[in-house]
Amino acid sequence: MTSPSSQVKLHLRLRAKRMVSSASKLVKKALKRSENLLTRFLSAALDDGPKKTPPPATPLEFPAFRPIGKAVAGTNLFHLYASIRKSSDITPYHVDALNLEVEHDVLLDQLIPKEFLPPQEWESDPSINPDSSAPPSSKTLSNGAAIPSHEVYHIRKKELLYSNDDGFRVLSMRPGYGRQGIKLVHFRKFWERLNAVAQYWDTSLDGDDPAVMQPFPASPDKQAMDIDEIRSEVRSTDEAAPNTSASSTKPERKDSKDTQSDDPSASPKTPYKGRRIGTGRDMPEMYRIDAVHYFLEPICWAFGCRAEAPRISPRLQLKNLLIPVRHNAVVYRSPRDRLRAKQGISEGPVMMMQCRQETEFHAENTKEGEGTGEATDLLREVAAMLLLAQERAREGKTEVKPGENKWWAEKPKWGGGAGGGKNEQVDEDMGGPEVAMPASAQLKIENLLSGPPALKKAKRLRRSPMRGTAERGALVGPHALWDDKAEYLQIGKTDRQDYDDIYAISSLNHHVAILRLRVPTAYTDFLLNGQADGHSSLDAPVHEPWYHLKLRRSRWFNLLVPEERGEAMRAVWGVLGWMMRDVGAEN
Repeated sequence: MTSPSSQVKLHLRLRAKRMVSSASKLVKKALKRSENLLTRFLSAALDDGPKKTPPPATPLEFPAFRPIGKAVAGTNLFHLYASIRKSSDITPYHVDALNLEVEHDVLLDQLIPKEFLPPQEWESDPSINPDSSAPPSSKTLSNGAAIPSHEVYHIRKKELLYSNDDGFRVLSMRPGYGRQGIKLVHFRKFWERLNAVAQYWDTSLDGDDPAVMQPFPASPDKQAMDIDEIRSEVRSTDEAAPNTSASSTKPERKDSKDTQSDDPSASPKTPYKGRRIGTGRDMPEMYRIDAVHYFLEPICWAFGCRAEAPRISPRLQLKNLLIPVRHNAVVYRSPRDRLRAKQGISEGPVMMMQCRQETEFHAENTKEGEGTGEATDLLREVAAMLLLAQERAREGKTEVKPGENKWWAEKPKWGGGAGGGKNEQVDEDMGGPEVAMPASAQLKIENLLSGPPALKKAKRLRRSPMRGTAERGALVGPHALWDDKAEYLQIGKTDRQDYDDIYAISSLNHHVAILRLRVPTAYTDFLLNGQADGHSSLDAPVHEPWYHLKLRRSRWFNLLVPEERGEAMRAVWGVLGWMMRDVGAEN
């Protein structure tokens, strides 16, 4: 028989248990109610309801310029490029002067060795096919790390193969239909930027909306901007109308419903339910740059690299001529030493990225592949890749700044003076004399300050201290062309090669392409020094290969199509695997 105290304890324990269970039920009901409210709110806020009809879609154009492949005899490359003042001065003749040969739509195995491209077996789940081995023959990368495995590749590519609807719904947390279990880990930032790009370029949901598909009025007889016809109609209306008061001359306004009912061919306007809010040519440039950058970055992480914006202004050097070029991002190898990595030291470069916002390349009176816009776009790509070749060629060298070890940059002014411009005086603290103000000027100043005129002795006033030209130049030194935090290395190049393969990812519209430029070592020396192998021009005989550039371009991959962006990742994976291989055994 239990004691009364134990019975009380048991009763209290059962009562507490019932209270906890009832409280938990209330909490579950409250959570479910809040979840339903949140779902209804998101459904209302993110519903694909009627939108304002965007402008007509921008047509897709891609440059396909094909230079003649050799320079004209007697061409002075440096004088030719020194005459450029603006981008409109560039002509196809400037591209031909580089001795450039271009191939378009090249297969990936012709850009990258086939053994470094992910094999077909890597497209399947590694849990299903666990015996698949790494494609390259080497086992480690140039930084000593292990080669990324099949699992690392599959996890990243799986995120890119999601449909656009599924990926965008994960970002916006939309309820309703869609595949379950979708996670965006490595490419989440890329999907966010791709969503912004789709608002200007994605025409998959535009349908057959005539307001979106037709940029001009459907009737060719009457154009809205036919000024002569509008003037003639207004003139005939004014002649036929009587001279009455302003209130009586107002035309009667027809009801829009009546107008639509009178025309049997008119169909009711359907609301626009696509993704676009504008047209492609109006998209901000940073949307494309960020999308391609965050597409490239997770792939670089797998190889121990990072993609970062250039820290100094990129400028291509042609002897003493500096040409600004565009590097939106450069891929560097991260140091294995943690201290050097924290200091921001980068090794490389490995490859580069360039995005351009131009959408029109073909002029009306020119054939495809011969326009000035196409030549300008090709020259931007080649110039950026030549700068990368110059940076990689700095391995083992020290920077020589402009004016270093030159008498005219280090010795004092030859006249013996303290410096400064003409009629420029300095303060006593800087060693300069005082300036005496005339008595008439001093008298006017005293009259303004002290009231009645009074003749006083002219005082000596000092001007505000001004720095001379020489002193300003001593404070601001010459701009450096080398990055202080970059350790320039020719990663991926063997000692036996007399050329350097430069890889780049180029982007136009919402597409990317992989480029490879083969630059001979002597060609890089020629751009810096003006001569190479005893030649001072590029009109060399055909049997001398040092003067020739070969550019190969893959096809354009559409980032809005899952299969094509997966193939673009496979191409970038192959490029990094080839460039980051361990070349010690080959040397």
